[in-house]
Amino acid sequence: MAVGNIRNASTYENSWWDWAPLNSCFGTTGIHVSDQDGEVERKGNFLSFETKRPDEELEKGQDRLLRAKLARGGWTVLIIWGEKNLPIRYRLMFGRAVEDGIGDWGAIRKRVHAWFEWADTHPWRNADGRTGNRTRDMR
Repeated sequence: MAVGNIRNASTYENSWWDWAPLNSCFGTTGIHVSDQDGEVERKGNFLSFETKRPDEELEKGQDRLLRAKLARGGWTVLIIWGEKNLPIRYRLMFGRAVEDGIGDWGAIRKRVHAWFEWADTHPWRNADGRTGNRTRDMR
């Protein structure tokens, strides 16, 4: 059964992984694998979505992860607060810029559409000025 962008809610729910077996891979740092609520890419630019309940704040590690994405360039982060599927406020972060807003889906759609229009006309460029893939061979 399709629910929004989720093709099969049961499969989605049953596919949640417990990343605890990887905790020891990071020594005594306390690092844990973080989940992502949503992410899109357009021409090498990324928009990362994070959702929180109305009074919930980001955990320190999650905040650190999102700020590291921003520092690398090509990333925008949109944090949305509210009950499930009922946004009430948001924070849009791009580079060092931060925009806090109050709003429902209409306000969120407006910001996401503006990001898409910008990303569509501004392909991400590598440090050497080339557009395209930023991946490196990690082997």
